[in-house]
Amino acid sequence: MKQEIYPPMQLLYRTLLCAVLLCLLLAAPASLRAQEEKAGQVQVINGRIEQGEVMFYVLPDLQQDDTLYAYIQHESGNLDPALLLATPDMITENLLQDLRAEMNSLVSAGTDPTEAMAQVLLSFFLTGDDNGGQDSAATIEFSIPEDGDYLLLALGTPVNDTFGDYELIVGINEPLVASGKGQPTGDEIAFLDKESSGIATAVRKSAPS
Repeated sequence: MKQEIYPPMQLLYRTLLCAVLLCLLLAAPASLRAQEEKAGQVQVINGRIEQGEVMFYVLPDLQQDDTLYAYIQHESGNLDPALLLATPDMITENLLQDLRAEMNSLVSAGTDPTEAMAQVLLSFFLTGDDNGGQDSAATIEFSIPEDGDYLLLALGTPVNDTFGDYELIVGINEPLVASGKGQPTGDEIAFLDKESSGIATAVRKSAPS
């Protein structure tokens, strides 16, 4: 049997090709693991906001470069919901009053109310929205700048006193959430801080003396 002899360049080409294929095979499991880690997560939460209340949701351990999506819509009452994203150090004791005071100051100075609201949200928080979704729904999309805990605030629009039930959809790396869609994946992303939220205040007020 005649042995086939390859020219030097052809032999080099075959060797390089085999090396590339081997690298791709070795890298495939790592790529699949990275894809799984970035798979979309979705949580659906139902709650109620009374006049003047702010629901504080803790988003623990978010990772840099993940994208947070949130969408809130009213389910009953005249609720006109808004969403705000902050780090814990941004929260003040008189948050809602400060928002309204700043908003009223800008409007009194001649700023359009819609533009005034946008300016206030951006000056007080990482991001926020009042009516960016369908009808009166609010939606946010935010790329996480660094690892850590964040706070998602759900409230009635600071412009008026509104109240009612709401549905809040929170997602990590799931763009469908931004349009009010996305199926729950069983992941827990947001945790209600009852002590900071209106629920705790309402319970204390109704407690017998």
